[in-house]
Amino acid sequence: MICSFSSYMTHFGEAVEFVYSKSICLIIDAFGLLDMGKNRAINLTASVDAVKLTKNICHTSAGVKMTEPGGFGPAGGQHYDMQSYSTIFLLKIILSKETKNSFNLFEDVFNFFQLVGLRKIQAAGIRRLEAS
Repeated sequence: MICSFSSYMTHFGEAVEFVYSKSICLIIDAFGLLDMGKNRAINLTASVDAVKLTKNICHTSAGVKMTEPGGFGPAGGQHYDMQSYSTIFLLKIILSKETKNSFNLFEDVFNFFQLVGLRKIQAAGIRRLEAS
């Protein structure tokens, strides 16, 4: 198995969740950016989307979008297609009835990205500024 995942039921519906850190490492490697990531930050963007499948069921997903220009084209990147279907990688998927509370199940994805960003800022010795 390349990247482990878990499948479980929530009180809103069925969920599939990949291991965030391992998934992101695989994505960075697939775009040929491992060496670049050792020397500087790589641009990735968190992404959430929902699609209504039926009157009562929604597919809600959260993931990461590769936005690092170095991952594309002849400048060292291995991919040439920057369309979202080839640059967004899902980390968590839930089939459920869409409610305001069902979106709270994605809080851990955003906490992960916030923690990664905070560690990057602290490693650079830059004080984090809180939005007012």
